[in-house]
Amino acid sequence: MLPFNLTNYFYGITDLKLLEYVAATFVGIMPGTLLNVYLGAAGKAASGESASTLEWSFLAVGLVATVVAACS
Repeated sequence: MLPFNLTNYFYGITDLKLLEYVAATFVGIMPGTLLNVYLGAAGKAASGESASTLEWSFLAVGLVATVVAACS
């Protein structure tokens, strides 16, 4: 819940190894990134372009998976 700048300063004064920092940053950033990509794809599909039933099914499954991942 801290801003990235403040977090970077805190990690700079600890003994945290670079690989551990990169892995934790990746795990922490990916859910938000995936959510933004999903919302962009869903918005494009809902924008009026005719989407197939399969595309809507994938979007629905993606939404459910996102909610489950965010709530767990």
